[in-house]
Amino acid sequence: VELWDNMLIGNIPTTIGGMESLTNLYLDGNDLSGTIPSQIGSLSNLKDFAIHENSLIGPIPTEMVNLDSLWRFWAGGNKFSGAFPNSILGMDSLEALYLDNNQFVGSLPAAIASRLPM
Repeated sequence: VELWDNMLIGNIPTTIGGMESLTNLYLDGNDLSGTIPSQIGSLSNLKDFAIHENSLIGPIPTEMVNLDSLWRFWAGGNKFSGAFPNSILGMDSLEALYLDNNQFVGSLPAAIASRLPM
């Protein structure tokens, strides 16, 4: 699904979790608000998830650890907050993580060093 750079507003619907065969979801460059619904964790085939440059808030849901196929997560330029989402570090398939320009607080977990390329 490619819906980037439109003028979409509102929340990401919780019904997104019913799209189990979805492999790519591009919602970046809109004006989406609210949180990432926990139902996103049902998208076990999702490989590329782009939600950067919106107005999304709150923590990154821990259910994202269920995204076994996710290799790239673009979420910069939102208003995500709280501690750095440690659960993301347990995602073995994740190769690219973009969380710039958000409002995370606290320290980076030591485990992040093991995820960085040598």
